[in-house]
Amino acid sequence: RQQSSIDQVIPPLAARPSQAEFAAMSLRQLAAGLFLLSAAWAVQPDAKAALQTGADAASSGGSTARHREAQRLTRQRIKHKWNGDVNVDTKVGVQMNIGNSSSGDSESGGDGGTCQMMGEHLKSPEEITDFPCFPEGTKSLLAKHLSRGVWETMKDEVDMYGFSFKQAIFSGAKFTNSGIGVYAGGHMGYYHFMPLMGKIIQTYHGHGPTDKHITNMNPADLRCPFFDADESRMVNSVRIRVARNLANLPLGTVASREQRQKVQELVTRALGKFGGDLKGTFYPLPGMTDNDRQKLIDDHFLFKGGDKYLEAAGLERDWPESRGIFHNDDKTFLVWVNEEDHLRIISMQDGADIPAVFERLSRAAALIEIEAQFQNDEHLGYITSCPTNLGTGMRASVHIKLPKLGQQKDLFQQIADKYHVQIRGANGEHSETDDGIYDISNKRRLGFSEVQLVQDMCTGVKEMMQKEKELR
Repeated sequence: RQQSSIDQVIPPLAARPSQAEFAAMSLRQLAAGLFLLSAAWAVQPDAKAALQTGADAASSGGSTARHREAQRLTRQRIKHKWNGDVNVDTKVGVQMNIGNSSSGDSESGGDGGTCQMMGEHLKSPEEITDFPCFPEGTKSLLAKHLSRGVWETMKDEVDMYGFSFKQAIFSGAKFTNSGIGVYAGGHMGYYHFMPLMGKIIQTYHGHGPTDKHITNMNPADLRCPFFDADESRMVNSVRIRVARNLANLPLGTVASREQRQKVQELVTRALGKFGGDLKGTFYPLPGMTDNDRQKLIDDHFLFKGGDKYLEAAGLERDWPESRGIFHNDDKTFLVWVNEEDHLRIISMQDGADIPAVFERLSRAAALIEIEAQFQNDEHLGYITSCPTNLGTGMRASVHIKLPKLGQQKDLFQQIADKYHVQIRGANGEHSETDDGIYDISNKRRLGFSEVQLVQDMCTGVKEMMQKEKELR
């Protein structure tokens, strides 16, 4: 039914090559055509040129129906062609017990090939010249899913913004204690590197190649249970954030100075139109006064550079240019510009009013998108630099006092698992608590709507409150 619209975006392709011709194509040639066109039909040079038109439109910041349709078709054909024709599930390098190595020399890969030990001795992605192997005990999803077949297929590939496969894996290759180990360079880069990205996404999110993401930020659809006065006093504060990136621009990993500046200009133009409870001030990091910096530090609003994982991914280049912080006059709404993602949009306030925090976030995000459309598709949802944030890009959390329940760890975890939330100390991931205050937040991000994730959190918190009262 869609063939006529398809032909308007990508010209009809030549006949599929004969079986003998197809068999004669090397895996490398097939992969190159596959990720430039990823068609369900034969790979032809004129098709690559047709897709390049879409890439040029994206690079120039254009937002057209033709470009969006070309992106959709590329994703569809990558999925169909890869799943149907190519098998790259060969031996994974991390399974080798070869110990920690401080050199970059090639070693035996345990499957007849050589491999190169990853680690902090690496200075740049270009230094990865052989199949990566990892120190014993490495647990990153990069190490788990980077097979020799994927490496041989993808090692010289670059996405439409010039972001290479080696750049995508460099953070996790250098810092082998990473949990994930990969970053993307752009929206279509996830599809270009799908043989690796797809497996990581499925392992982390449980989101398969045919699954769709649901977006719903309508606060009217949220049905948070009522908290009585005693329950409300248990909650210190509520904070909900979403990560967003602007359409038709590369992600921060590969963005140029000019593109990063464009992000800031588009976003600050939108923020400058805010009124009412959202009205506030934007503070650029470059040239920030000592007084402003201290105020932002005191309010815990300031973000800063120096994260080694983000640096390795290319996300802190040209620091602190074109980066800044907006907050409203009431200090209940924040926007971080050009940190890990183009935008981190944050709503927060003291007390237990979760619906009010979500409503403010939803309203502000919608107003920003009037000026600057966000990257989004029906499979991966909102696009983010790190695959862990794909989908909603949301973390909805409360800081809550649960001293009695906190002592019943099995029961506490049972409730958390039931509502798909995670328990942390109030000082962040992996932190403990000695005051009975916990950070409770959604665990899921991709495949479920923003409303559903906030619903999970507030319903789970309600049951935790009830158990806390029973245990007194």
